[in-house]
Amino acid sequence: MYTSKIELSIVIPAYNVGKYLQKCLDSILGQTYQDWELILVDDGSVDETNYIAWACAKNDPRVRIVTISNSGPGHARNVGLGMVRGKYVTFVDADDEYATLTTLEENMQILMSDPEIEFLQFPFVHQFTDCTSKGCNFIGPFYVNSPGKLLAMMGQAQIEGYLWNKIFKADILRGVSFPENIILTEDMWFLIDVLQRCQKAYISDKGCYVYYHREGSLVNAKSREKEMQVMETYAKLNRVMASLEDVSLQSRVIMFFRSISHIIFSNVYWECELERWLNEYKRYVPSMSCLFISLKTEIRLKIFLINLIGLEPFVRAKIAMKKRKLERRNKRNSKSA
Repeated sequence: MYTSKIELSIVIPAYNVGKYLQKCLDSILGQTYQDWELILVDDGSVDETNYIAWACAKNDPRVRIVTISNSGPGHARNVGLGMVRGKYVTFVDADDEYATLTTLEENMQILMSDPEIEFLQFPFVHQFTDCTSKGCNFIGPFYVNSPGKLLAMMGQAQIEGYLWNKIFKADILRGVSFPENIILTEDMWFLIDVLQRCQKAYISDKGCYVYYHREGSLVNAKSREKEMQVMETYAKLNRVMASLEDVSLQSRVIMFFRSISHIIFSNVYWECELERWLNEYKRYVPSMSCLFISLKTEIRLKIFLINLIGLEPFVRAKIAMKKRKLERRNKRNSKSA
């Protein structure tokens, strides 16, 4: 029996996900936790997405549907965020699902028992099209009590830039919005802004979310424009981490090299304004003193080389090496075809 109490708002942006939406909705409807509302924003779908959504809403008064013209995931999430009535907010991608029926109940119990928690992250699993899966973020349970430490965890990918395995106190989201000119990493951009406000967080080991890697999805469809958006978001995280005193040097170094690796990758396949990004990251080059902190040997070697020859020669050499490797691989593939 459903109650009229709304503690949790679940926001789902949906665009042409008719093949997957029912399974997603079933995983929510089947949750043992019942005090939620579901806000599904149909972002101008032209398949059966809208029909499936309204069929669900017809049978469950907790489900609210809004249909908008296609504007992208950032705008759709902003529309949904403007409609929430719960004390807490979570996001679900319309082609994913919860792995266990108790995921929401177990984590909402944690939040309700400690009202000071503003942000909670729970485990998730990567599910690939070849039926293989990979567990991730099973790192809790523990509390985190500062924005700097949370952003440091993001820099080390312990908090990834996804929204769907996270629950937020609604108050902390007020005044924060998703960028609507970004179609990739708009969730990470939003999360960087939110974590700067967060004074108490909890990394949970309860429940699980299944994130499906779909062929042809926005995340998997690479392009120069999308790679530039990722680099913009990474640059933002580097700037914010550099501005906070309680972000560890180790975390800053790891995030620096994540960013440099992405710049190298992007410029192997596309021309992605290399000069601009080299100028952006010169300020973050780790000094030789970083050789004496706890880092992998591979990272220490990179620090030594960059300090020896400079950031630009290092990056250009890496790009050249990767391009040659790609050319050799393409030649082998063409011969075997």
